[in-house]
Amino acid sequence: MATPNPLEPVKGAGTTLWVYNGKGDAYANPLSDDDWRRLAKVK
Repeated sequence: MATPNPLEPVKGAGTTLWVYNGKGDAYANPLSDDDWRRLAKVK
């Protein structure tokens, strides 16, 4: 299976899968997307 392009739009309602790559508390600053990586949009 090919790796999906996370920047390509997906038809229909979906959820974006994010993974935290930073150190410390991921939710200390909930409005910042620093240290988070967007992996894919999931239908």
